[in-house]
Amino acid sequence: MGAFNLKRFSKPEALKRMHPESLRELLEPYRAYFAGRDLELPRPGEKEGFDYGLLARILVAPNADTPDELANALYIVNELSTPEGQEALEGMRGLAGVFLELGPQSTPADVAARCWVHDPRSVEQAFGETRIHQPRSFEYSQCRVWPPLPVKWTRESRSGLEEALGDWFVERRRGRGVRVLSGERDGEVWFVVRHGDPFRREGSLEEGESKSVLFRPEKYDVLVYDTDSGELRINARSKSEKELYRWAFGEHLFGLQGYFGDCGKYTLEPLRENGPSALVCSDVEGLELVVLKELALFWGGAQGEEEVRRADDLMATYERRGRGIPKRPRLRRAKFAVKFSDGGRPRVVTVVAPNRTLLMRDGDGALVEEWLIRRGFAQRREGAVDEAA
Repeated sequence: MGAFNLKRFSKPEALKRMHPESLRELLEPYRAYFAGRDLELPRPGEKEGFDYGLLARILVAPNADTPDELANALYIVNELSTPEGQEALEGMRGLAGVFLELGPQSTPADVAARCWVHDPRSVEQAFGETRIHQPRSFEYSQCRVWPPLPVKWTRESRSGLEEALGDWFVERRRGRGVRVLSGERDGEVWFVVRHGDPFRREGSLEEGESKSVLFRPEKYDVLVYDTDSGELRINARSKSEKELYRWAFGEHLFGLQGYFGDCGKYTLEPLRENGPSALVCSDVEGLELVVLKELALFWGGAQGEEEVRRADDLMATYERRGRGIPKRPRLRRAKFAVKFSDGGRPRVVTVVAPNRTLLMRDGDGALVEEWLIRRGFAQRREGAVDEAA
């Protein structure tokens, strides 16, 4: 079955967000499947509408015959049935003709459904871009050759990459169906990897009876390649997945399995060495204020001791007590409140040494990175030795 949460469509009102004709067009390719489960879809122009209750019950209780693409279509259409989703679809060139046909009363759900019928690939691309802008934590890896190689994004390389990733996920009982989407923005190439997670079973109510629903959750990982520095940022859950992406992307998109290596990019030592001056941001246009809110000090030892210090202004607290940050423990993690010039409340930026950051908005990345480099928390890549030749 498809890698998504079918329970999203367990309520008839969720299906009613779409105009009946938009819903019919979306489900038409699966008419035989629904007929096999005792639901006859309306024909074009028929006045008699959907049996929404039966349709919802079918979707909440998938069986072995449930088409994977039906699951994928309903999930993505539902996720894009918002004003933000409609805006993402409007930005896709391949969907321009669809918007010329839509009436003024079309809802975001109608728009998403019609776009899927017209061009599923473009809709998946729009969906991937909405996922890119969600807050996430990145781990950094650096290329091992200089200058950095360009991305070889072709039909063949994409197919090979998806097959390699798919084999890995199948071996770990997470299902097939890996899809990699790509886009460019500000000198960076973004990749969204869709894959399944292990099956999950949860309880559900169907016509007043307690039952269980078995489904495979859908997971999206994000990778960003900086074409100037050769740096790869990876957002994935496990260490093994990050290792997978390093070798698979290196082999299939750059021709070198060892193109990316581990990279210790960040250090928090400027906090200890420079004190308050490490938080200066007046030389970075777009930033107004940086305040240290939290610091994790790793003492180690047999018990792996970690001390976490928090305050509204932690650097001011150290100054008031007339002492600096202790010299012995390793500085493992720091949280900063960063005030941006675009207004609004300060946003939290977390730096985890040696190679992770967590941003509340991906759009903050460029300014934060510039500040980290200027204050010595991160190193700007100037050159590299050709180690992978």
